Amino acid sequence: MNTMHLVIGTALGAALGVILNNIVVGIVAGIILALLLSVTKRGPRE
Repeated sequence: MNTMHLVIGTALGAALGVILNNIVVGIVAGIILALLLSVTKRGPRE
């Protein structure tokens, strides 16, 4: 898994969590988003 995707996903999730007033849900959503990004945007190395 790409670390950059994890960092970006977690940051977006944290921001979403602040908006939703539930940081845990936001971080979980961000990690899921990062996993989806890493699956759908595979690099040419694969």
